[in-house]
Amino acid sequence: MTKDFYSINELSTISGFTTRSLRNFIQMDFLKGEKFNGEWRFSLKQIEDFFSNPNIKEGIKSKNNSVVYNYLLNKPENDKICSIIDLTLTPNEIKTLSEKICKMINDSNANVEFKFSAHNENVRIIIAGEKNFVKQILLLI
Repeated sequence: MTKDFYSINELSTISGFTTRSLRNFIQMDFLKGEKFNGEWRFSLKQIEDFFSNPNIKEGIKSKNNSVVYNYLLNKPENDKICSIIDLTLTPNEIKTLSEKICKMINDSNANVEFKFSAHNENVRIIIAGEKNFVKQILLLI
C-alpha cells in the first residue's frame, strides 16, 4: 500500500534540498502543499509539479551531479560505493519504490547521499555511501 502524502523531511531526502529551502520554495509559490496538524504534506502530483518547475530543475540537476562529484572528490574508501540506476516504472511503482527507499534511509544510521528523480515513467536513482547499505538499496530495486 502506498502513501497519499509525503512529509517535508521525506521530500528533502528525495530532492536533496534542505527543509529550510523547501519552506522558502513554498513561500515563493514554487512548491504547493497542505499543512496537516502543523506539518507540511505534499501529494505526488504536487511533488511532480515542483520538480517540473524550470526554476527548480537546474537546482535538482546540480544536486544530482554533486552526489557523484562529492564521491569522486572525497577519494572513496574501500567500504563506500556510488551507483546510478535508471529505470522505467509505472507511477505506482515509482511511488512505492521512493517510499521504501526513504524509509530505509530514515530508519538507518548509514552515511549516505541519495537523489531520486522521476519524469513520467523514467526514474533515476543516485546513491553513494556505505557499501553494505547501498547494496541493501540495490537489492530493493
